[in-house]
Amino acid sequence: MTNRVKLSWARILAEGGAILVSILLAFGIQALWEERLERAAEAELLSRLHAEFSANLSRIDERTFYRKVLLGGEELFTQIQEARTDDKETIMASGSTLRWFAYAPTFEADTPILDGMISGC
Repeated sequence: MTNRVKLSWARILAEGGAILVSILLAFGIQALWEERLERAAEAELLSRLHAEFSANLSRIDERTFYRKVLLGGEELFTQIQEARTDDKETIMASGSTLRWFAYAPTFEADTPILDGMISGC
């Protein structure tokens, strides 16, 4: 004597479908949560980059000798242009004008956050 249990295929399919839907729903919720955390980390990183770039821009603005370099170059080019219109081959330029014209200003930006992002890629 064997005991047979009658199983309904419709019930098995319904329960299997419910399990499948719940697993997919769990995966979807996990993906949304991870994306939310990722967006929060990106926002924090962008905020830190903004602060870093703002600090560098203010450091650039504090450097007043750029104006002297630009004015020295402008003065020298004006003298050269005037000499060319007068068909002169030489000009008389002061030593300070030539010094500022020959000076190549540089700026070393302080970017530890950006450097960290680049090295992490």
